[in-house]
Amino acid sequence: MLTDAGRDAEYRHYLDNPPSLAELRDLFSKLDFSHPTQMMRSDFSESDTHESCLSAIVDNPSLLQRPIYVDSTKAVIARPPELAL
Repeated sequence: MLTDAGRDAEYRHYLDNPPSLAELRDLFSKLDFSHPTQMMRSDFSESDTHESCLSAIVDNPSLLQRPIYVDSTKAVIARPPELAL
């Protein structure tokens, strides 16, 4: 779908190559969310600190919502996939 729309895509297998804490901080800023719980599949709440949420994703990458489309300035959780276009 992305190729058909003229967009380059690199697929990252997040369980084999999990994001670092620094990458998650950058991703969080590109998603433009108010709290990391918005990028998580979990029972964390906004009363949890940003760092505790991001650290939890580092320790257990399956908590990260996906797929996520990222370009140089922004990111979007692409569910449905058309949101990446």
